[in-house]
Amino acid sequence: MTEYGPEIVVKEKRPEWLRNDELIMLRAVDNEVWHRPVQVFDNWEYIAAIRLPADHPYYTVARWNAEHPDERPFEYWPGGDEAPADWDRGEVLFRDAGLSLSKGQVGFNWGHLGGSFDIIGYRRVEPAVAAPEPDIAAIGGKLTEPERERLLGCYGHMSGAAYNLVSEALHGNGLLDREWNLTPLGYRVAKWCKQNAAPEPDTVTLKRVTRVECEALYKEWLDNKTPFDEELNGVMLYAFHKLGLLAPDPVPETLADRYARETGREVTPELVAFAEWMEGQR
Repeated sequence: MTEYGPEIVVKEKRPEWLRNDELIMLRAVDNEVWHRPVQVFDNWEYIAAIRLPADHPYYTVARWNAEHPDERPFEYWPGGDEAPADWDRGEVLFRDAGLSLSKGQVGFNWGHLGGSFDIIGYRRVEPAVAAPEPDIAAIGGKLTEPERERLLGCYGHMSGAAYNLVSEALHGNGLLDREWNLTPLGYRVAKWCKQNAAPEPDTVTLKRVTRVECEALYKEWLDNKTPFDEELNGVMLYAFHKLGLLAPDPVPETLADRYARETGREVTPELVAFAEWMEGQR
């Protein structure tokens, strides 16, 4: 009489490794009765568990896995013409001879002939571990102000040395490629920086300038490459005046004021007269 091993839970689905010629015992989902051994069975939606003959190689693989909890488990192999597609090219488990002595051997016979060197177990290729999703907020939050400006293209005020230094740092962080163009990660971080930038203030504080200072700004804008245009300068002065940015021209300092400033004395009629007398002596 054939002795059968412990039950194997199948969860109402036929195991992929179960061959058509296997002799199995069945237990239905609604009772604890084990039916007589059968070879062909189709209504797996009613089956909760099966049992195989006690000497079945499936149990050999299960025992090996239980005895080696620190090792990667083997998958049962029912035999076939060639290696399973998901074999990791590593060790295999033989029916009676234990583990293979070499890894990745291509000359294995994967069929079952009933001998000691029938392959009954293999290890599957381990799934690739996906790289963790980068924390865009954490990356963007650690950027310096020049680095954020560089990512957003607002670097016109940077010197060449500063631009190179900031770009090299961003390249090292994976935000710029070898050509210092934005990488896909760089685009995402730049988008985050733009969305989380401090809102532009509704008002700004500007220092008023005199006419002379206004003309100096105009000449600086011309960069000494374009002839000075009196008409355009007048338009700019008018605009500054209408915006309240044009300060009154400074009152020239008198000689008496200068003497008072240099000596720490108050401006008195006597000091004014003395200053005028000194001026006349020149």
